[in-house]
Amino acid sequence: MLTGPETRARIGSQSTEGDPATMAARASRSKALPRHGRALVTVTVRDANGFLHHFGDIDTSVGAVQEAIAIMQLQSAEMNAAHRDTHSA
Repeated sequence: MLTGPETRARIGSQSTEGDPATMAARASRSKALPRHGRALVTVTVRDANGFLHHFGDIDTSVGAVQEAIAIMQLQSAEMNAAHRDTHSA
């Protein structure tokens, strides 16, 4: 389960992805730029129960971001499907 100081949950709400007001609010919040070799990351996750978890403005190293993305790619549904197709042929 994802927890954190900035975690918020919504039940039965519409997704705000692509909403111009939400995107403008995010753009105004993220005026700070990361230092060299660092990344300023915002993550939004929808769990199996429909709750949204927001983790915003995480200052981390570029290497940590690259490792996290590699792990997510390996665990993705597309990768699992491609792996399954390769072994079933």
